[in-house]
Amino acid sequence: MAIAYAGAISRLSDPYVPRNIAAAKIVGTGLVSLLADVLKGYDIELVTVVDGRLRIVVQVRNDTAVCPACKRVSSRVHSRYWRSLADVTAFGLHLELHAYARRFRCEDRGCPQRFFAERLPDIPARARRSDRVTTLLAYTALGVGGLPGRRVARLYGLNYSRHTLLRAARQVVTDSPKTVEVLGVDDYTYRRGVNYGTLLYDFSERKVIDLLPERSAEFLATWLRAHPGVKVISRDRGGSYAQGAREGAPQAIQVADRFHLMQNLGDCLERLAQNGINLKPVTPATEQPSEPPPPPSAPFRPPSRAEQAKAATRQRRQSRQDLIRDLVQQGASISSIAATLHLNRKTVRRYLRGVPDNALLRIVDPYAEFLQRRWKEGEHNGRTLLAEIRAKGYAGSQTILYDFLHPWRANDGASRRAPALRSAPQTVSPRAFRRLVLMKVRTPDEESLLACIASSDPFFSTSISLAHEFARTVREHDASAFDVWLGAATDARLPDWKAFADSLRHDIEAVHNGITLQWSQGPVEGSIHRLKLIKRAMYGRGGHDLLRRRVIFHLPG
Repeated sequence: MAIAYAGAISRLSDPYVPRNIAAAKIVGTGLVSLLADVLKGYDIELVTVVDGRLRIVVQVRNDTAVCPACKRVSSRVHSRYWRSLADVTAFGLHLELHAYARRFRCEDRGCPQRFFAERLPDIPARARRSDRVTTLLAYTALGVGGLPGRRVARLYGLNYSRHTLLRAARQVVTDSPKTVEVLGVDDYTYRRGVNYGTLLYDFSERKVIDLLPERSAEFLATWLRAHPGVKVISRDRGGSYAQGAREGAPQAIQVADRFHLMQNLGDCLERLAQNGINLKPVTPATEQPSEPPPPPSAPFRPPSRAEQAKAATRQRRQSRQDLIRDLVQQGASISSIAATLHLNRKTVRRYLRGVPDNALLRIVDPYAEFLQRRWKEGEHNGRTLLAEIRAKGYAGSQTILYDFLHPWRANDGASRRAPALRSAPQTVSPRAFRRLVLMKVRTPDEESLLACIASSDPFFSTSISLAHEFARTVREHDASAFDVWLGAATDARLPDWKAFADSLRHDIEAVHNGITLQWSQGPVEGSIHRLKLIKRAMYGRGGHDLLRRRVIFHLPG
């Protein structure tokens, strides 16, 4: 089937015209007028729909062309040729634009370019697809990547490789950022421990404006000199960014981020407890009875599904073993038994060796007395008991030992599940100490544990008080109380706190601004998270140029 619009086709020897043009249905003039508004500068000669493709044959409206070498207008046509371009889909059809282009002869005899091809309106030279297709491919690649973008482009009827999409993405011209007044600076890792870069964020536009390939003061200072007008720079506590901001934009106000201030406080707390905090078990204040009360009797507990399945398997194995023994007593051979029960002969022999189901547990018998003594001492951890008897020569598996201990656990279930008085852990790790001190809301158990740590040593009591006061001043934006805290941290005569206070004094202006001003690195950290998602989606195969384009890419409008 062919649907065609026939214009002035008498001048063209068009290979795309259907053979039976007289029988073809003429396309409505409304569609042709719509195409004429889109294809400005062209005369539409033919519109056909053949095999799911909408083919539009056009010719340039002008009778002259300009020589690209001497810029002289020429009207002398040398020859004609066809240019075919792919375009976006229309009405679910693949759109093909076929332009009847001309080659001209330059009328200037002294021009070094004797012949030249006319430039088609809105179509780059030597292009095989329209700008609309190139833009769509580029935006798709920048949005979702090369290989996923190839799959998405197929939904639009554009069958291109991922390499074509990535080339189109790299050809997109990125706009130079406008004057930035409030700038956020933070580092990101391209390859942990090897390559780091710098992300620049515009708080006014709420978007990433640039990525720098290195994390250094020199790169930041160079960028700031090339983009004057920055008034506020929000950054972390790193010294390189502080130096780069001073060199590139000395007039800008530097703001030390509050999140990084709290992070520095947490690092200080971890250094204070770097060897762990050893605590004595907390004993209840009430008077203990002279004799412990007898343990309560174990309540009935129905077996779990795993225990029921294990018992069923044991019963089924025992029944099969009894059946094999009966068949042997009746005179059946091993081969006939294996064929009757659909078993391997080796399996039948293993059953005939007379190994009962609980015989494997006898491997643990030489260590039963040791295990019983350790069990009464309170050691109920199966892995620990397995390691101890293996040191004594046990060669069985972990499952056999657990089956051996199962009756003991069942009898001791009630006493193990009985409520007991909680005691503080023997050791608090540095990370747990940091989390415990800095959390805003604590449970009663956590409050009790923190009080136990404070009472264990005056050193920790002073450290907890200083940490709480510092956190309060930062969260409540109390700059005057912060100055008082600096003096208290120095007068505490604790080396770690003095070093932390000295580091804050070296950056005191930025710290004051971070406490009092509204700017924080929250949006910047969110952009860093988005950058990580994009980087990991590229599987580390995209260079800095492609990563930069994808991160700063935003759809127009």
